[in-house]
Amino acid sequence: MDSVPAVDRKDRVDGLRDGGGGRGAGAARQRSPHHPTRPGVGQHDFASFQATGSDRKTTTRDVRRCDLVEQGTSNPSRLHLAIEIEADGFLYNMVRNIVGTLIEVGRRKQPPQWIDELIAQRDRSAAGQTAPAHGLFLVRVDYAPAIQSQRDDIQ
Repeated sequence: MDSVPAVDRKDRVDGLRDGGGGRGAGAARQRSPHHPTRPGVGQHDFASFQATGSDRKTTTRDVRRCDLVEQGTSNPSRLHLAIEIEADGFLYNMVRNIVGTLIEVGRRKQPPQWIDELIAQRDRSAAGQTAPAHGLFLVRVDYAPAIQSQRDDIQ
């Protein structure tokens, strides 16, 4: 999951609550009409979102979910937005680059369909800035049942 710093409420576009379970008291999942409802979800070539100069055999990844989670702050004029991404694997800086791109869309510097266009372009220089690393953390690692069984046998 990656969290971006609080932004001015004027940068936020009011969304519709989708009823998903939030994180803690007062948290609510929201979909903004200006954000793609499921940005980049699915199996795609994420070359536009890897770090420049990265050398991978394949840049295809399966993003299973990308949730934008609005979280309250002590200042009602500020907004904290957490971006939670689940995938079968990540490229170097992939999450930070997706977050930087979503910020561009959220601030209306780019239209929501820009995400799909970037995926098709497979060009890192076309995407948004790399978001800062602060606030980025790994929530968990899930293994396929066969691999988990092997891990359990070792322990």
